[in-house]
Amino acid sequence: MTRTLLLLLVILVAILLCACSGQTQPRELPESPSPNITSLSPTTSPTPTPLPTPVPTSTLPPQTTEVPKSKVYSIVWENDVQITETSAAAIYPTLGLNGNTVHLAWVDQRHGGENREIYYNRSTDNGGAWQALDTRISNNSLLSIKANLAVIGDTVHLFWRDTRDGNFEEYFVQSKDGGVSWSPETRLTNDPAFSGCPFPAVIGNTLNLFWRDDRSGTLKIYQKRSIDAGANWCPDILLTPDGIKAEFPFPSVNGNTIHLVWRDTRDGNAEIYYKRSMDAGATWTEDENLTKNQGESEHPKIIAQKDMLHVVWRDNRDGKYEVYYTNSTNGGQSWSTARKLTHGTGQSYWPVLAVSNDLLHLLWCDDRDGTQALYYAFSSANSDSWSAETRLSDCVLPLGEYVMGANPIMASESYVHCVFNDDRTGMNKIYYKRAAISIQ
Repeated sequence: MTRTLLLLLVILVAILLCACSGQTQPRELPESPSPNITSLSPTTSPTPTPLPTPVPTSTLPPQTTEVPKSKVYSIVWENDVQITETSAAAIYPTLGLNGNTVHLAWVDQRHGGENREIYYNRSTDNGGAWQALDTRISNNSLLSIKANLAVIGDTVHLFWRDTRDGNFEEYFVQSKDGGVSWSPETRLTNDPAFSGCPFPAVIGNTLNLFWRDDRSGTLKIYQKRSIDAGANWCPDILLTPDGIKAEFPFPSVNGNTIHLVWRDTRDGNAEIYYKRSMDAGATWTEDENLTKNQGESEHPKIIAQKDMLHVVWRDNRDGKYEVYYTNSTNGGQSWSTARKLTHGTGQSYWPVLAVSNDLLHLLWCDDRDGTQALYYAFSSANSDSWSAETRLSDCVLPLGEYVMGANPIMASESYVHCVFNDDRTGMNKIYYKRAAISIQ
């Protein structure tokens, strides 16, 4: 028994010794990653690593809005150029323009007595030089006056009124080579009444002519139309109501649309009325009163510029005649409130407009200094602001109404062209003046 217990004890001790000698060592835990901190020397301050630039969520470049710079225009007028050199008087100059060619027509008395004829000249270099010899257009022993031009490319249409038939009638000639040669004269009206100043509107081969006529006892606006470039003309068309005095029609063309303004007395005083034709003069909208005031509104002019229409006239609603202005930005469907453009001490007469690119040009006659003179101002296309007025020249306008020619001012991208008559030599002569347009 004792030997058995001793043997068991020896075996137990051996097992214990074997277990102690075979015990495994515990595993070490991996070290934590060291923090992202730059190592420092004992003499430097801690400097953190710069943060990376954030990556935009969109791959598109950043959008920037640049405020467009306003164009600053400079208009510099040159010296006057005398066009007519004879000893006779010349009045009512009017212009037409095509590219670098400036067309000029006027009334001339060089043939003596009461005879007045239509004469023509042109410049092919923007008014730098003019033909040495004037071209006589009309040829009769009586009165040919109030010429007006419509220029489409090399085709020049020239209209005037004439008394060779015993009363004033409308006449017409045409040049298809830029004013080098001219067709025979064509009489357009044939009635025993007075036919006033002709105002044409040309759309391709469709010619429209507007004038005032008193064949029924009261001045009214009439229209005549040709759809074959003047070869044939339709009968006269009455545009204003019978029994209402209407005069001074003035058209402007924009695309296939003709815009027409005139002076009208249907409301008991002189007002400016407007209508338009969107089919080259075949049909017309209803008449619309643009002025609606108790003064006298007279001598309207309209001009189209891109999507805008501009209208000026003279108006005495404040006690004396000043130049007023309105515009339409939707083709004549609605109009802005009328604004007074002149504020002189004298009377302002016969305002006329011209356009070129973004500019609107205004010419008028003013007697603020006790003598008639031409004044000029220009505006950007939106007409919100106007330049200072420039006195261009003395200008003696014929008749008590201070009437100028139909289109005494025209403009291109590079120049403003102006014509007028002046008696600085003791007799009315035709003068030309131009201004260079530049962007500063």
